[in-house]
Amino acid sequence: MVRSLVQCSLRQMLENGFFHADPHGGNLLATKDASLCYLDFGMTSTLTQEQSYGIILAIVDLVNRDWENLVALYKRLGILDKDADEEPIVKALNDALPDVLDASVGQFNFKSVISKLGTVFYSFDFQLPPYYTAILRCLGVLEGVAIQASSVNILG
Repeated sequence: MVRSLVQCSLRQMLENGFFHADPHGGNLLATKDASLCYLDFGMTSTLTQEQSYGIILAIVDLVNRDWENLVALYKRLGILDKDADEEPIVKALNDALPDVLDASVGQFNFKSVISKLGTVFYSFDFQLPPYYTAILRCLGVLEGVAIQASSVNILG
């Protein structure tokens, strides 16, 4: 069920451009045929194709630790001022995330990555648009659901 939830959420974001940003257990029902039913659409967001593509590129840059490319992407997306000095931001990203992405999938802590990114975002003049913060929230909630599900052995 968790796998379906994650796949559905990513498909909503990256393919459909409209997603539920708060997919916790209180906003979901499992139907008799093991389908997911979303409830309470009070926290949703939309993405353009360019924004969806930007999210994919940001993930690739994070995984590859390509901080220069990530900073350039943030400038193109308007998240960071085009005239911002890149060098201190690249250094801050490298210092904040030197080994956080070395964890195995089972040990990966998304909230830790977001916390460390947040420190960099707040130290520099990042302007996070609502869709970006909604994505971060959605992914954090999904991680929480997966952790909770694995602690009671209902991963599917």
